[in-house]
Amino acid sequence: MTFHGKTEEPKPPRPLRNFAYSVYDGGIEHQVSSHEVYFYEAGRVGFWNYGDDDERILVLATKAFQVRQVTQPKERRDQA
Repeated sequence: MTFHGKTEEPKPPRPLRNFAYSVYDGGIEHQVSSHEVYFYEAGRVGFWNYGDDDERILVLATKAFQVRQVTQPKERRDQA
């Protein structure tokens, strides 16, 4: 049921996930926040967000040796 003059409830935003990756074996670990991660051939990865219209937006594309999801961003781990 809709009421005149009232818009529909907006969809809740997608939660950002935190990922850690290193560019080469034994390299420094970097972190990025995005909605999704996609793996491509030759060790390439893409971190993507979704816009308000559900269109994918590329956040970062890089080569990565290891990629993992982290439960706490680096700043929070340092404070613990």
